[in-house]
Amino acid sequence: MKKNVTKNSFTVQGASEDSEKTLVQSSEWRLQPDRFSSWEKLNRITAWVKRFVDNCRVEKNKRQSGELSYDELKDA
Repeated sequence: MKKNVTKNSFTVQGASEDSEKTLVQSSEWRLQPDRFSSWEKLNRITAWVKRFVDNCRVEKNKRQSGELSYDELKDA
């Protein structure tokens, strides 16, 4: 099976040209929808993963915790 892969280059701010980072993005879903029993469950898991990623990017005292908000579920 062939995978559709697109390659995008991103330069990290403050990095020299020698240390340019290259990221590979795949057009495949990371979370396979057919593995979940309902769309709602997939949506909630996507929202939790998105929150985790967002929390990794901010300072510890600015991280979100507790139940998912309506907006988080809507944006997933």
